[in-house]
Amino acid sequence: MAVLTPDGETSALHEAAYDLIAGGRSPDEVVERLPARGEEDDAALWLYSWAVAQQLDERPAVPRLSA
Repeated sequence: MAVLTPDGETSALHEAAYDLIAGGRSPDEVVERLPARGEEDDAALWLYSWAVAQQLDERPAVPRLSA
């Protein structure tokens, strides 16, 4: 199984995936939009995207300060 590690190329994938998830995209959409090299790479990218989505969903809401 391929693993996305923090080297230059996959760091760019991590950043792009995070931006897509933060913008409301699903892990499936991330895999469709970002370049892939094979099934294992797609699976690793999907899993990373799913984990990011879970982290964002579990964060407590930050109250907005009124001016």
